[in-house]
Amino acid sequence: ELSSPGQAQPPIRCLALTPDGTKAVISQSNQLHVWDLITGIGTPLLPCHSGAISCLTTSPTGQCAMSGTWRDHLRAVELWVWDLESGQRKAELEGHTDAVTAVCITPCGQRAVSCSHDATVRVWDLERGTCTAVLQGHEGSIGDVRLAPDGFRAVSMSTDDATLRVWDLNSCTCTAVVRVPRGSYPLRLALSADGSSAVCAFTSNTVVISPRLLVWDLS
Repeated sequence: ELSSPGQAQPPIRCLALTPDGTKAVISQSNQLHVWDLITGIGTPLLPCHSGAISCLTTSPTGQCAMSGTWRDHLRAVELWVWDLESGQRKAELEGHTDAVTAVCITPCGQRAVSCSHDATVRVWDLERGTCTAVLQGHEGSIGDVRLAPDGFRAVSMSTDDATLRVWDLNSCTCTAVVRVPRGSYPLRLALSADGSSAVCAFTSNTVVISPRLLVWDLS
């Protein structure tokens, strides 16, 4: 069991492991910590975000992490890249205008994809720290985005417009749209290990809540 000594700590909202399983990155309010799972030592990542952290991921190499924040009327949205070796922030990625709800890094570790309540999916060049594409098409907040294992396709999900969209990250175009059944709302999204299928958990807008799964053949 790993814990910080002293006074009570804020609850853990986000958790991500490095691929080799030796480190865990956690978020507590606006602060990130890296825990060495071998030694049991936790180290804070600095500086702290200005707002509460909404999403978190680690790179396939385990050398960096990314975190995004919620939005409120006092603070701007933040999407940061972290160096897990030094414990320092590497880059601030600017572009989203509302809460960043999910972020993932491509297998090569050179690009990232994020989604937001601002109804956009953004593609980032992590070497330059710049946005290379803004993918638009959803008609409301985007709750999740996942990368196919090849790193060339992404799937995003919006509860507001009740759709999933497949994006080709080379051409930066939407190649397919699937709508969940009328009166339903997608909640969670996952891709299979080979990238051939997407699974969406959704619920219907009825008096009796009826959770269901939609399996989508991406091939």
